[in-house]
Amino acid sequence: SEMQTAHFSTVSTWVRPVAAVGAGLLADRWLSTRVIALCFTLAAVVFGSFLLTVPDGWLPTAVGPAALLWANILLSCLAMFALRGVYFAVMEEADVPRRLTGAAVGVISFVGFTPEIFVPLVGGRLIAGADEGSAGYSILWALMGAASIAGLAAAVTLERRLARRKAEAA
Repeated sequence: SEMQTAHFSTVSTWVRPVAAVGAGLLADRWLSTRVIALCFTLAAVVFGSFLLTVPDGWLPTAVGPAALLWANILLSCLAMFALRGVYFAVMEEADVPRRLTGAAVGVISFVGFTPEIFVPLVGGRLIAGADEGSAGYSILWALMGAASIAGLAAAVTLERRLARRKAEAA
């Protein structure tokens, strides 16, 4: 219902600062690339579970659809907002020269915010164009899961390259 949607939106708004600050604190203890990898892993799991729980899905929901929906929405918000809280921290780990930080921020912002341009458009087309939406949702969750797996691969690759560079310098 509209009321439930408004409630989900309100809760997701309150998740933002908690996720961003929490991810920042974790990044200070670990590496930001590890926190990013963790966030992309969480996102891939959440989108995969959405994929499996669409109306034609096969995953049993012992806790009920509403509880599963709440958990998935909260976890996906947590992952996405935590990512936003730490993706600029990679510049320090990667030793981006100070004179290039403006360009680096531009590239990171472009890549990081591009999904906000395309996901609503693609999702709307997929959902509106499918029979009762369920096939469109399945495709949307599969795309989001695939994007999360690509982000995870990028984070792991960057962490390995930085570790190799650090070992070579020592």
